[in-house]
Amino acid sequence: MTLGMLGLLVYALVIVAILYACWEVNQFLRQHEVIAHSSDLEAFKKLARRNMKAVFPLAALFFAGMGLTAQLILQHRVIGFVAILLVNGLVMGSALALSKAEKQARELSCSDPALEAEYRRVSESWLNDSWPRF
Repeated sequence: MTLGMLGLLVYALVIVAILYACWEVNQFLRQHEVIAHSSDLEAFKKLARRNMKAVFPLAALFFAGMGLTAQLILQHRVIGFVAILLVNGLVMGSALALSKAEKQARELSCSDPALEAEYRRVSESWLNDSWPRF
């Protein structure tokens, strides 16, 4: 197996991980249309923590895949370039789907005013912090 092919496998792993995270967020959204109870808030926190913690390993895999697939350009010029564009397009598309789902999860309404402040704080942390603080 060449380094370029290994890079494509790494990209595939990244895409699968992103799609799985998107599936998890969509499962959360199907089960929690509103933050009404503390159990809803705890499920939201768990989801946010998991996705926040996955960013760094996925970014490392993405950059490793990028470096490895660069070998495809050296070996197969045009075909290698097209392959890199294709896998980067797939990564971008899956990441945009995840981003859209995460945004929906951060914008749920709260039926309990006592939970709303904590929900908003966790939502802001998920969006702005590099590591969960909740």
